Amino acid sequence: FAPTPTPTPSNLPVITQTTSVDSPDSLESVVLEKTTKEGENNYSLYVLNKEDNFKIFLFSKKTELNFDISIPFNTWSPDNRFVFIKEPRKTFLVWDTEGEEQSSNVSELFKAKYEDLILADVTGWAAPDLLIVNTKTEAGDIGPSLWFDVKSKSFIALSTRFN
Repeated sequence: FAPTPTPTPSNLPVITQTTSVDSPDSLESVVLEKTTKEGENNYSLYVLNKEDNFKIFLFSKKTELNFDISIPFNTWSPDNRFVFIKEPRKTFLVWDTEGEEQSSNVSELFKAKYEDLILADVTGWAAPDLLIVNTKTEAGDIGPSLWFDVKSKSFIALSTRFN
C-alpha cells in the first residue's frame, strides 16, 4: 500500500498595489487597490474622504493577471462628483461618487448607439457632467468627437475633433 501524497501549500506571494488620484478640491481621493494572488487580480475601487477616512465603495472585480484596470490622472469631473476608469479592450466606466446613480458603461452605451463607429478613447472631462469621447471609423480613419452626458447617459456629436 502506497502512501497518499499530501499537497504542499503554494508560496506564491500576495502583492498589493494602490493607486489614488485626488479630487480637484483635494478633499477626496479615488483609490484603486489591486491585489495579485494565486494567478488572478482582485480590484477594489472606492472614494476616500480625507478628513474622516470614510470610504464610499464603488466596485470590485476579479480578473485574469493580464487584465489591467487603471485610473486616469483626470479621472475626476471638475465638480468632484463623477469618476471614470479604463479597462482593457476600450471599456470605460463612470461612477457618481455621491451614490445617486449606478455606474455607467460608456462603451456598451456607445456600441448600442453607433454601429458605424469605434470608440477610440475617453480622454477626460469637458464639463462637470460631460466626458470627451473620441472615435474612429471602421476603416481606421479618425472619427468625430462626442460628449457623453453622464446624467442623461446620452451622446452629443461635436463639430470639432478633440485630440
